[in-house]
Amino acid sequence: MGKLKFLLIILSIIAIAWVCVVFLGSNDGVPVAIDLLFSTFFPVSVGSLVLGSFFLGLVFGATLCLAYVFVQSLELRRARKDANEFKKQLDQLRSLSLKDAL
Repeated sequence: MGKLKFLLIILSIIAIAWVCVVFLGSNDGVPVAIDLLFSTFFPVSVGSLVLGSFFLGLVFGATLCLAYVFVQSLELRRARKDANEFKKQLDQLRSLSLKDAL
């Protein structure tokens, strides 16, 4: 199931990138300058802007996913360590007689 999800994600990324490339090809002649409050960026075509923002979002999303996986692996390691400690305590309590436990 995990490989299927990965394959679907890769296929959707390729499809969206293809749409962006087609959009870039059809809109390459119209330069657009983005005006902010205090500055203006150099004019680029609309297709380049869309394709660049797509890949920037892809890289940003992949970076966030990697950070999330790293944090989850740290939490899993800590949970396994706690589970092993609780298992040792439980084994010790099982080895005690009923009078010693009370």
